[in-house]
Amino acid sequence: MNSPAETSTTIWSRNFILISLSNALLFAGFHLLLPTLPLFIEAYGATSTQIGLIVGGFTFSAIGIRLFTSAGILRWGHRHFLQIGLLICILSMASYYFTSQVSATLLVRLAHGMGFGIASTLFATLAVGLIPANRRGEGMGYFSLGSTFVMVLAPLVGLWLYTTFLAKGLFIAGTILQALSFIIVYFISFEEHLSIQTHTDQASPFSVSQVLLPCIFSFLLGICIGGVMSFITLLAQEQHFANPGLFFLVSMSCVFLVRTFSGRVYDQFGAPWVIAPASLSLLLSMFSLFTGSTSFLVAAVFYGIGLGALFPALQTWVIQLAPQEKQSTASATFYNAVDTGIGGGSIILGYIVEGQSYTAVYFVTSCISFSFFSSYLLYLVYLWRKRTLKETQVV
Repeated sequence: MNSPAETSTTIWSRNFILISLSNALLFAGFHLLLPTLPLFIEAYGATSTQIGLIVGGFTFSAIGIRLFTSAGILRWGHRHFLQIGLLICILSMASYYFTSQVSATLLVRLAHGMGFGIASTLFATLAVGLIPANRRGEGMGYFSLGSTFVMVLAPLVGLWLYTTFLAKGLFIAGTILQALSFIIVYFISFEEHLSIQTHTDQASPFSVSQVLLPCIFSFLLGICIGGVMSFITLLAQEQHFANPGLFFLVSMSCVFLVRTFSGRVYDQFGAPWVIAPASLSLLLSMFSLFTGSTSFLVAAVFYGIGLGALFPALQTWVIQLAPQEKQSTASATFYNAVDTGIGGGSIILGYIVEGQSYTAVYFVTSCISFSFFSSYLLYLVYLWRKRTLKETQVV
């Protein structure tokens, strides 16, 4: 049975649009909490270490559940397993309001991470199955646009809800968004996606080692994301920046802009033309936040450019290395690499910042982003020398 990607040349099918919309609503609920959950936790006396633990716990539970993604698909099917993940997100979002201790918030956050891990992996896998193979970089960029759009608005809306209606309004809004994502799933046809890998094909072996290099880069990116997710609003308070929501508005607007064309650049010219300049932009953003050498908003521009180009480029790179029947495994591997970086980074950075200023976080992320940029350049030099040697041998 041929996959939709093999029998169609269009990206914008009905199912692709619905999957992208439902995925965007899932991420909208997640991004409502990015600038606000650290404030909510700090308000009842949590330390920076505990804040990092709660933020990091989310990602590690998402990683754990993704180990069972293929088993869940085989047991319940794509639709029902996706609905289970979204239902967990709904219940978790509603439960945040009733937590007032670190332990209770951590338990809810772990459950939320499980639901998010299931849903995000399935959405990405289903979207890949709908995109023509020769337009996969472009298609994944478009798939990310919906979530990118809410990434621009949701943090601002979240801060407004929290300051205007306090935690109650914030968590009610988040619950509604997750419920809408759940409802849209009923209108998506899943029969077309039965060929997306749910079995092991011995003729097309796949192992994590095949995607090790892009996953290492994804892990480093995740650490930098974790530093921003967990501590950027607290850094803004420390530096007396009046409206931390502007950081998210500027950075996510740049993410949205970059993703409108980075996928086409990837398809036409190759990964290096996207990853190399984007990793440099990420380095500049982290260094700016650490040194204060530029304004807070200039750092947001660099961060948005780097994140907007790197995330879909690395995701596409990982998926392209996997055979079609293993793309769900590859997608889960990519997300696990990013989430390990986010979760581990948040926890470790929380320990680092304890008793220090929040700028210490961005000294560490500056070093991490420098290692990303320099390592990728060394990788390109290795590829160039290998290609040159092969051409010399042929001659």
